[in-house]
Amino acid sequence: MMQTNIWIDSEYKVGDILYFCGVSAPYKWSNNLHIAGIVSEGSIFQIVSYTGDRIAIRNFERLEFDEAIATDKYPDLSDRFLTCRNFQFGASLAELLRSVHS
Repeated sequence: MMQTNIWIDSEYKVGDILYFCGVSAPYKWSNNLHIAGIVSEGSIFQIVSYTGDRIAIRNFERLEFDEAIATDKYPDLSDRFLTCRNFQFGASLAELLRSVHS
């Protein structure tokens, strides 16, 4: 097992939204690691990958998302889109921004 520390530094501002996409090797969809979050001074998010490696992201608070909004808002798209967690997060973020600005 390995410990990986990621420091979110002054390059980013509190409130910035970040997305980490980790593709497993060998590739297996269920082992891919996707972490969306917001820069939040003093916060620490920790997770264990499928390999057992521990990851700590400092000054970061995780934002949860799933496929629900993507499948609801884009029912005509194929599973290739709807199972993509990058797309799922984008759909969730777009919906959040629409609700805030309406």
